[in-house]
Amino acid sequence: MVMLIPKKPQQLIKKTMNLFDAFPDVFIVVLLQLLIIWLFKKTDVLLFDIYTLGEDRIYFLPIVCLSILPFTYLLKNFLFQLQEEEREPYIEFSFSKGFSKKYTVWVHMFRNVWIHFFLHSKPVFLLILSNLLIIEILFNIHGFMKAVLILSTQSPTGFFVGLVYIFIPFYLIYSIGSLGLKLWLKGATNNE
Repeated sequence: MVMLIPKKPQQLIKKTMNLFDAFPDVFIVVLLQLLIIWLFKKTDVLLFDIYTLGEDRIYFLPIVCLSILPFTYLLKNFLFQLQEEEREPYIEFSFSKGFSKKYTVWVHMFRNVWIHFFLHSKPVFLLILSNLLIIEILFNIHGFMKAVLILSTQSPTGFFVGLVYIFIPFYLIYSIGSLGLKLWLKGATNNE
């Protein structure tokens, strides 16, 4: 969608993504918590809980905080790859054949960028894991990463099992994804 809008709003979105990318994750979490406190003081309406006490559970704000940085990282990389793809000769050929920009972006460019998107999702997974521990600490959530952190000092076996629980599902997902990507690329080259 960003590639289809005019250049000025496109540049504004890119600058906003650069701004969000420059902020540390702790700053974003604390800023959102302070914003909710400020709104509560001004309106006496608590939009979201910002901290857990006892058996309370909060979900929305930690999920939002956890998704901001990976989203900006993936969007920036996706836009960068689309812009790189835009310089390819087949894009000019597509326009010369009379295809619209919308068709060219969705059918030709988007398909080629998915490969890079899959490859860039691996560091995003690591970014999410590192941010998850920080978010669990800042929101006082007793979650999986906090348990793994505690187990790292108390039980090496438990720590190992926790890391295996993280590693195996994502290893399987990325192995199946890589295999599917290879088959898809092989099918695309055979069709040409």
